Amino acid sequence: CRCRNQNPVRETRKSVMKGEELFKKNCVKCHGPMNESNSVTAKRVVQPEHDNPDDLDTDGALAWKIKNGRGHMPTWDPQLTEEDVWHLVNYINHMTKY
Repeated sequence: CRCRNQNPVRETRKSVMKGEELFKKNCVKCHGPMNESNSVTAKRVVQPEHDNPDDLDTDGALAWKIKNGRGHMPTWDPQLTEEDVWHLVNYINHMTKY
């Protein structure tokens, strides 16, 4: 993942929907359905301050964290393609707007 600061995948409805599908498949177990640290697993391994939308960095930093892991969060390389990572970034950004 080059994880540039600017997301090369436009935040379209199709991209957000793909990101939602990936989030439900890979992320919801720990982050909860609304990217909150409220699941049983999250309470054990995820620090709540990392899920605060105000703490999110640039798109590139978020993509890097998804791809490489952070703290107890596992690396998603090579399970997710670079494009999948950017779809997830679009979905997370979309969720935090509403």
